[in-house]
Amino acid sequence: MSIFHLLKAPDKEPISLQEAKLYLRVDHDEEDALIENLITAARESCEHYIGQLIGTQTWRCITSYKQKRTIKIFKYPIQEIIKINIVLQDKTYKLNKKEFIFYQKESYGAIDLKYFFSMYPGKIEIFFKAGQDHVSALVKEAILFTLAQFYLHRGEKEIQPI
Repeated sequence: MSIFHLLKAPDKEPISLQEAKLYLRVDHDEEDALIENLITAARESCEHYIGQLIGTQTWRCITSYKQKRTIKIFKYPIQEIIKINIVLQDKTYKLNKKEFIFYQKESYGAIDLKYFFSMYPGKIEIFFKAGQDHVSALVKEAILFTLAQFYLHRGEKEIQPI
């Protein structure tokens, strides 16, 4: 099992506050903070639905390496592997780029370790950047539609799935 931690969100959302307010037909400033939070939630919802990250994001993945030489990362598309650490008990070893091979498949990235560490209990930390900066008109429209649903149903205890 892998655990993912978002270290740095995208610098900007694919939908601006002004675009969102125009789409929602909001002409006051009282709910700007709420709308900005809903834009982020709508982007994240669309990311989950399409299986791709939107905007460059920095992540940390922690996984054990019991019996595996290949590690799959289901955050797509991966732009760059920043570093990989092997954590054995109290010590951390940084892998250099010659000790692993990174490649992308259709919906995930994968790392093949050149050396097998399964004889030692521990975990692997992978720091990487992922996401796409270009957002199609269709995805933007999906984010706006999702945003509108969140805005319309704000305050409700349970939001019905779209």
